[in-house]
Amino acid sequence: MTKEDITVTEKSLFKGYKLKELLDLRGLTQEKLQELTGVDQTTISNIILEKNNPQPETVNKLCEGLKMHYSYFYSDDDIPIQTLNLPPHLRQFVLETDSLDYLRLSEKAKRINLPPEAIEKIIEALEVAYEQQKK
Repeated sequence: MTKEDITVTEKSLFKGYKLKELLDLRGLTQEKLQELTGVDQTTISNIILEKNNPQPETVNKLCEGLKMHYSYFYSDDDIPIQTLNLPPHLRQFVLETDSLDYLRLSEKAKRINLPPEAIEKIIEALEVAYEQQKK
């Protein structure tokens, strides 16, 4: 996060339910997240339960460990990760990368009732990105 980002997020509330949803979708426990990020499991639990708003340093650690952009956790928009019916390997690819752009795209596709042909093209583009990452 930049200094300007920290100022914005300090005034915003971190959406703990989004962290819980992401952990569930990735099959991660709070203990595993602690290993990935160095953030104490009790702190993670309190964030999920929205008992406290995390400090920018903690948000940075969570975002780095989860490969997510911080804005995902502060946005009022619900961005459903499973909007597009992706094949399992692509779904995992999206969940393991800095996937906010893919998530926003999938939400927009749903909102504007994108035709199936266009969704297929998105999936094809993800296939290309997936194959390039494997190399």
